[in-house]
Amino acid sequence: MDLQHRLFWTSMLAVTAAAHLSAASKLQLAQTTPAVVSVAQGSNGTLNIDAKNAGDGALTLTATGSAPWLVPTIGASHACSDGSGPACLPIQIALQTSALAKGNYTGLVTVSDPNATDSPQYIVVSVQVGTGVPDKLDFTLPVGGSASTHFSTASGANVTSATSDPKATWLATTQDGGSPFSPNTPYKVSVGAGGLAAGDYSGSVTVSGSTTAAENKTIPVTLHVVAQAMTGPLTSIGGALNNATYASGESLAQGDIIALFGSQYVSGAAAGVVSLPLSTTLGGVQVFLNDQAVPLYYVSAGQINFQVPFNATVGEGRLRVESNGTRGNTISVTIARAVPRILRLNGNFGDYGIITNPDNSLTIPAALGGHAAKVGGALVIYAIGFGPTTPAVDSGAGSPAAEPLARLTDHPKVCFSAPTPFSPGLCVDPIFAGLAPGFVGLYQINVVVPQGAPIGDIVPIFITTDDGNTNIVNVAISQ
Repeated sequence: MDLQHRLFWTSMLAVTAAAHLSAASKLQLAQTTPAVVSVAQGSNGTLNIDAKNAGDGALTLTATGSAPWLVPTIGASHACSDGSGPACLPIQIALQTSALAKGNYTGLVTVSDPNATDSPQYIVVSVQVGTGVPDKLDFTLPVGGSASTHFSTASGANVTSATSDPKATWLATTQDGGSPFSPNTPYKVSVGAGGLAAGDYSGSVTVSGSTTAAENKTIPVTLHVVAQAMTGPLTSIGGALNNATYASGESLAQGDIIALFGSQYVSGAAAGVVSLPLSTTLGGVQVFLNDQAVPLYYVSAGQINFQVPFNATVGEGRLRVESNGTRGNTISVTIARAVPRILRLNGNFGDYGIITNPDNSLTIPAALGGHAAKVGGALVIYAIGFGPTTPAVDSGAGSPAAEPLARLTDHPKVCFSAPTPFSPGLCVDPIFAGLAPGFVGLYQINVVVPQGAPIGDIVPIFITTDDGNTNIVNVAISQ
């Protein structure tokens, strides 16, 4: 596969005026990962989490627990305890743990309103029954779910994990901090049900080498994977991320390439783009932004890559997936004109950008298989999220391969070296900045490395625009 195609698939797969939005409620939970609740062996406990409506209309909530010891109910409306709103609905969770053996138990409470945006949501509930190193670890999660729990040893110890299937990777242990001034050493046990079918899975965590003999034991671990609360496509809240940095909480740009994460999108094999323009249906799947179907690059059971339409309305939006006619939940997103981001190589390359020399070699050190850029030489920087161009390009369509090319109009500059409070670095005008000819949603910024640019295998570089700065990536530069 030549470099052009490799760049295409790395950027695309690593990976319309909106209809008027009708009034809808929006579910917001005060917290989704409360602190571990400790209860004495033979006792019960309680946990209360506030839910509120961050949208219009009214919430009609239901709550269910994934394990028999989790019994949630919806309480009467009251003033929000954190002062964030006049009315909240408490999720009152009864922890019926009196019959449980000493150990750590984790389950999920599903809170949902079928008519609300950002629903359903999950509260991860962890309970420590008794004290000290647990006798057992028990997790109940939906398909695709994940959780963790903690315990401490009274002295340094070796903690390892194993599963009944040596190839399985759903169970992991790590030391989680610790201090030379504390007599206890904390450990974190993490489980993930991604890729696992509904059913029960077994493993173990072994503690050895502790100077406290009672702590040296093998702890049985059980993972109960249960069917999702929904039988159709289920998108994770906050699961729409730009395909360059995958940073949570960021706005999505007009024309952006987005990776959408969830579960149950397709039941069969993954499907990718086969021709241009991009279709709005792929593998029986459609994604709707404000009730309009968007162009699709790739669909699989747990991830969809799509393009935000260039004419998507700036502001709050709603996103949902339909799979073979079955409608999924709706999540909220924020659309901006531009959120510029440089694509990264990732993997074993560190935080280098997808940046090439004129011969198409990557501008990474020779030890990593590339060639350093030269001062006075040209670079091609690949990026996403820079927003509209002149001339405009249709959503899902390849950009022009001949003049007039689709250029940016927001005055980008390429800056060499990391910014400081006193200087943005050495910033220069590019010789071209716009959509990469023939590609969908992929931008390229061509620039000459200026005299005075830093020299070395790790040189920070970023792009500043009228809409803000990109992320910082590294490039190798030599004289």
